[in-house]
Amino acid sequence: MNFGDPTTSYFEFSISWYIPCATPAPRMEKVFAVFQPSLWIVICIVLILTAIVFSRLAICTSSELEIYRTISKCLCHVWAIFLGVSVPDLPRSNQLRFLFVLYVCYSLAIVTVFQAFFTYFLVDPGLGKQIKTVEELKSADVNFCRFIAYEYIADAHEFLAPNVLKPIRVDEWYECYYRVIMNNNISSVAFDYHIQYTAAMLGKTKENNNILCVMKDEKITLSFCLYLSKGSPLLDRFNKLIRRSFEAGVGEKSRFSIMQRTNLRYLKNVTDNDDEMYFVFTLSHFTIFFYILFSGSVASMAIFSIELIVHHILKSIGLGLNLNTGNGS
Repeated sequence: MNFGDPTTSYFEFSISWYIPCATPAPRMEKVFAVFQPSLWIVICIVLILTAIVFSRLAICTSSELEIYRTISKCLCHVWAIFLGVSVPDLPRSNQLRFLFVLYVCYSLAIVTVFQAFFTYFLVDPGLGKQIKTVEELKSADVNFCRFIAYEYIADAHEFLAPNVLKPIRVDEWYECYYRVIMNNNISSVAFDYHIQYTAAMLGKTKENNNILCVMKDEKITLSFCLYLSKGSPLLDRFNKLIRRSFEAGVGEKSRFSIMQRTNLRYLKNVTDNDDEMYFVFTLSHFTIFFYILFSGSVASMAIFSIELIVHHILKSIGLGLNLNTGNGS
């Protein structure tokens, strides 16, 4: 610099592009996410193959019970074991008993893992997909909030000017920050410290609120320093004092104290969400199981109707054959 000498930076803060955070995922949609689709397919194949092997071994053994000699009954037994329900009677042959014990161990391992993850997803289902690109912001119909100071930032840093998003213009930065924090369809460029201070004023201080999310790699850092006259003898003295205060953490201590006072001052604005502390297990969480029960009932009724129709057709054909035989004689 020709007009003066800069001191060591005494204060820094960042500017980030804040975007909507991912919303909590529906609990029941996570049920089938416990295992990968390929593993679900393998489980179904194991169930079918086990039922077939049960019936084949029972047929080859004369001392085996009748309930293990048909594939349909073996499927019912295999499904019952998998769900942890007892079967009517245990196998008699050693070969079938050995396979029976192996399948019980397999079912116990799978069901235990499923129940553990199922309970975890009911209590904490996690978050959905987080927006990461401008294209995803555009497809999600997210608006961009602009305030007066933003225009100066955008002129200096082009990557912070997402012109593809629908703009919403406001006069004050607080109004823009308020919309970003309270709404889930607004994005904006914000000073990190300012928006955190605004969130504390609104009572949004818990980490699990998940309200402040930033676009990756879309951040700039600004540094402040003092300028002294060219060749000033006080430059080294200022630099030494600034470095000592920086190493002592005076700046961070001041920020922390301000945030603590703000949190205490606006503690009345903090709203406790019961869903974050307790989980009430209701019938609505059994929706997927009622769907499965309804689907099974419809399938059973359809199969039973088909059996009645086939039986009626075969009976009619048999009656016709008997009439034709009687007329011919």
